[in-house]
Amino acid sequence: MADFGPDLVQANGSDTMKYSVAARLAGHGSWPIVYRNIGLASDWVRPGLHRAFQTFIARRVDLVASVSRASASDFAATYGYPSERIEVIPQSASVPVSLDPEAARTRLVEVAGLPKDADILVHVGSFTREKNHAWLVEQFGRLTALRPEARLVLIGDGPERPAVESACRGTGIVFLGVRSDAAELAGGADLLVLPSLTEGLPGVVLEAGARGVPTVATAVGGVPEIVRDGETGLLAPPGDADGFVAALNRLLSEPDLRRSMGLAARRLVVAEYDFDRAVERYETLFRRAAGLFPRVPRA
Repeated sequence: MADFGPDLVQANGSDTMKYSVAARLAGHGSWPIVYRNIGLASDWVRPGLHRAFQTFIARRVDLVASVSRASASDFAATYGYPSERIEVIPQSASVPVSLDPEAARTRLVEVAGLPKDADILVHVGSFTREKNHAWLVEQFGRLTALRPEARLVLIGDGPERPAVESACRGTGIVFLGVRSDAAELAGGADLLVLPSLTEGLPGVVLEAGARGVPTVATAVGGVPEIVRDGETGLLAPPGDADGFVAALNRLLSEPDLRRSMGLAARRLVVAEYDFDRAVERYETLFRRAAGLFPRVPRA
């Protein structure tokens, strides 16, 4: 950074925040630091020295861009950070101009090798602890007792995939790995499912919503800001297995309600989560950050 001489540094994630602050403290440059906060700090910081160190670092960034109101308030509370220096700039999603759900469905069943008339649930995310795959697989097993035609498509990869995959062979679950067309495939599903233990503001919900697909999710972090219970999808408290399965069964049993929620989700993404609005917010934030440090002419 000293060699490059930036006018501003945006740090994405705690490691980049740590090194950006350390470089500035060491006198290697004078630049404003904007930290992009994508999750709930309280779910990651450990008590004791780790928390003290992270607090020391966090309080030395100049401005924070949080992806949700929940993540913003959590960052302020966890680190004692001034709330007036935090801006909420949500994730955004590209919205197809028009929808062709029949074509999206055909593509999904071809790629996943599923019957076209199956009840298809899609989950998109890394196979890590916080995404809660093992719990999802367990609840899907309960759902198939009610709806044997249900199928679950898991898109993504990660350290927990082998264990999950070995535990659910022959159960109507398909593993597709990492896919560059994940959003398009999700557009062919009946539902997006998101049983996460923690979230900032999940972009997969916005991508699915942009394609008219509602979500059933656990009510963690900023999820309720985009999965508006009873409007754009259904929520269950984290760990509420009965509530989660009931929500899945309800939307699969009521296609008209499912379609209306999908269209409501699309309207929400168009109105509040488009790229142009996010770009404008970041430009405003960067100008504010740049104003905190006098510009030094380069040699």
